[in-house]
Amino acid sequence: MMISIVIPFYNNHSYLSECLNSIRENIEISHELIIIDDASNDTRLLKTMVNQPDCSVIFNNERKGPAYSRNIGIERAKGDYVLFVDSDDKVVSSISPLFAAAEVEGVFNTGIDLFVGERCDTPLPEAFFKSSSKIYSVEEEPRLVRLNEFTALLYRRDFLMKHNIRFDPQLAISEDVVFLAQCLSRARYVLLAHVPFYFYRLRNESRSQKRLTHESAMAKISGFKIITEAYRHLPEAMLLRCVVLFSRNFMFTRRVIAELCHEEICQYLNAFAEWTRVYLISEHRLKTCLDKYYIDWNATKDTVFKAILAHKPVDDIVRILEA
Repeated sequence: MMISIVIPFYNNHSYLSECLNSIRENIEISHELIIIDDASNDTRLLKTMVNQPDCSVIFNNERKGPAYSRNIGIERAKGDYVLFVDSDDKVVSSISPLFAAAEVEGVFNTGIDLFVGERCDTPLPEAFFKSSSKIYSVEEEPRLVRLNEFTALLYRRDFLMKHNIRFDPQLAISEDVVFLAQCLSRARYVLLAHVPFYFYRLRNESRSQKRLTHESAMAKISGFKIITEAYRHLPEAMLLRCVVLFSRNFMFTRRVIAELCHEEICQYLNAFAEWTRVYLISEHRLKTCLDKYYIDWNATKDTVFKAILAHKPVDDIVRILEA
């Protein structure tokens, strides 16, 4: 058993040593490091690591973005599983309990597609652990689509290669959420465990915290369409995913809309409205689904989502958003 740890890097020199030390201290399982430098201004530190054992350093000739870099890591990985660690984050505890949980379930040798641990700042909902089993597929357990973070997961490399799952470098934002959706929609064995091992460092200058631009708003539309397609054969899972998108992130949805022209807003809303028509989704059907998974629809107060389900004209929905 070997883990390939993929680390995209761009100018985060002040955090890289801490990141690498945390991996050495907490990953006891055989592993390799794959660091992909995305044309940093200063590469002296990385060049000192080139000849270190079990460490590969790859230099992009020009800025390509983290999605491109992570894809290189997947291609170069030699391990059974791939773990993605951003260069300003760190591993704070052992991942061995993930594998121990699989052995307890008696399915380790069948090949778990995804091991799901936890980020320290975002523990998994307790509802995930109501049954005695810890291993699911989205078809069996649609609430898995509520997972929003692609870190703190181990991805079986053969699974990624078989289904040709990669990060989309064309998406300016949310490429990680799209990647996770494609994995979850195809995985047969997903193991969940209360193992908080990943520390996410929230920085003001991080890409996910920057002001939303028109480009990233359009990427949101593209990402939503890809996610819709990924879950097309799992309508109940898609229902829950849309609740996460439209209700839990309602203010973010407003920010997306603010960057779009009228035609683009219609495209954004029609992408979802078309799906509700295809699957004959009604507010009643949605409430029934949410009750099943202990989600209070009334608490979301999302008039936009309700208007879409009522098949109101797009212009009416735009007025709600602009109110």
